[in-house]
This record gives sequence, C-alpha cells and structure tokens, in this order.
Amino acid sequence: MKSHVYVHPSLADTVADLVEANGIGIDIDITASESAKISIVPSDQPTQCSLEKIYAGGWINCQLALQLAAEMAIPVEQMGKLLNGLNVKVRNCGLGCF
Repeated sequence: MKSHVYVHPSLADTVADLVEANGIGIDIDITASESAKISIVPSDQPTQCSLEKIYAGGWINCQLALQLAAEMAIPVEQMGKLLNGLNVKVRNCGLGCF
C-alpha cells in the first residue's frame, strides 16, 4: 500500500514529476487531508525536517531520513531521490546512502 502524503500546492508539479520519474511509491494529495501523516511543504529558510514534515530546501539528519523512508514505506534509494529533488540536505550521513 502506498503512503499518502500531503503536498503543498506550490510543490505539487515538482513532487509529481519526481514521483513519476523515479517510481517513488507514494500517493500525493494537494488538499489538506487529515489522513496524510506526512507533509511536503516549502520553506523560505533552511528548516529541519521531521517525521511529519519535509521542508523543501531544508535539512534532515541521516537517521531521521531512514526513519522517514520506513514510515513512508519506500526504499532508501527512493527517499534519497525525493530529498535530492526537493533540495533537502542530509546531514551526519555515515552510510553514503544520500
């Protein structure tokens, strides 16, 4: 089952293109949905991502990125492509996955 992710309307085309081009196994929704546990939103400054929010242009530590991939039920490789496409910087990565 695909993970349901809310995507801010300003990022909808970007995320849709990333999902399609990379075969990322998520369903995106541009309406504020209570059923979405995870949101992808813009940020005007580098903001730390969490298990609930991915901030485009933000940053995330490696351990949290791995947890987020598990929460979204996608392979780490797909998470890396999603984060790269959203210009999210991965910090403290010792494995070289991102």
